[in-house]
Parts: sequence; structure tokens; C-alpha cells
Amino acid sequence: MPVTLYIALYTRREPGVVGSSFHWVLVAGNSDGERSNSDSEGEGDGDDRVPTPLNAYQIVNNRGDPNEWTVEHYPQIDPKALSPETFVGYVRLGPLSTDIGNLAEFEEWMQSWPAGQGDSPSLNTHRRWSCAQWALRVLDALKESDTLVLEPDLAGEPFYCRVLAKGMVLENARFSDFTAGKVPVVDF
Repeated sequence: MPVTLYIALYTRREPGVVGSSFHWVLVAGNSDGERSNSDSEGEGDGDDRVPTPLNAYQIVNNRGDPNEWTVEHYPQIDPKALSPETFVGYVRLGPLSTDIGNLAEFEEWMQSWPAGQGDSPSLNTHRRWSCAQWALRVLDALKESDTLVLEPDLAGEPFYCRVLAKGMVLENARFSDFTAGKVPVVDF
């Protein structure tokens, strides 16, 4: 079954840090497992289905050391359950190529991604390594191998800024009476 990739966003506020308003979690689901979701809401959303359940991948920094990160993988969950009070919604990136033909293969591929920065360059929008930069590193590898094709094909800060803008749309929709109780989904 084809795999569809999303970024789940969670609101996070760190005063004085540009671009720190969202925690990023990569999520993947079987495209054939998508269900019609009449509760989704999105801007420019031609397809309102979200696979369920999803596999979630994130890095966290819980130890107070800004250089100590750990990877967390959550198979077959609803990503909203990771933090229901801060969940904002999904940015749908799209399907992966047949090089990664199913969720089990994607899970195996994701196991190779370390949490630390290593020699990955930092974005100018961040003072230190972050969940967004980790996700960008993973997504860049998928794009370089033509496993993920995005339109427009942005990288680095332009990609980050576009996701941030989509997150703001999702966050605004989160508090709208029109979208109350709905799971917002927007296309990249």
C-alpha cells in the first residue's frame, strides 16, 4: 500500500525565538487506509481524507541539555493523542514513491535517522537544533532520492517558512467556530 506523508504540528511558544511556534512530528500512513473524514478542514484541500492510524516520528529534548536529543517512534497511533491540548493539525506532503512501498518499509527506513544534529547545518531561523530541522533533514533525504516529490520543491528556510505559514492557517482554524471539533488538514 502506498504511504502518504504528513507533518503534524503542535503549538509551542518560546518568547524571543523566531519560528519556534510549532513542534513538528513526521507522520506516515497507508494511503489505501485513508478514510473519508468529514471532520477535516483545510485551505486548498481537494482531498479531505486522513489515513488512520498513523506512525509518528519526532525528536525531543527533555533533559535540559540543548544538544541531547532522542528519537521517538510511535507506531499505529492517532498523532493528536501525543498532545491533544496543543495539536494544531496536519500539513499533507503527499505520497511516497514505490521505492518505499508500505508503512513497514518506511518504519525500517526511519530507524536509521539519528536525533542529533551531527554535521547538518542549522537554519538561520533557529539558534540551535530543533524538531523542525530534524524533520527537514529527513524530508530532504526523501526528496533527494525522488521518494517524495513536492510542488513547489522547496528546501531549507523556504520550505520551513511555507510549513510555518500553513501552521498559522491551521492554528487560526483551530479556534474558529466553523472548524470546532474538526481535524484541520492543509496541503503543502
